[in-house]
Amino acid sequence: MDHPHFHQKSNLTKCNRIDRRRKFEPSQVEMDGLVKMVKSKLKGLKRHKRYTVMERSTSFQKEIHSRNARNLIDRTLAVADKQGKRCVS
Repeated sequence: MDHPHFHQKSNLTKCNRIDRRRKFEPSQVEMDGLVKMVKSKLKGLKRHKRYTVMERSTSFQKEIHSRNARNLIDRTLAVADKQGKRCVS
C-alpha cells in the first residue's frame, strides 16, 4: 500500500539526519576564521626581542633625504616621458 505520508515521513527523517550531520561540519569560511584566530593567538604568545633604537646621525638623515628626493625625481621624469595621463602619485 503506497501512502503519500509514509514516503514524506521517511524523506523528512533522512533530511533530519543530514541536517544533524551538517551542524557539526564547519564551513570553509568558519574554518578560515578559526585558523586566523589561532594564528593571531600564537603570534601574540611569541616573545618579542627588545632592541635599542639607534639615533640617526645628521649624515644618515641627509642620505635618507637625498634618497627620497632622487626617487621623487625619477618618478616625475618617468611620468613626464609618458604620453597622456600626467599625474605624480
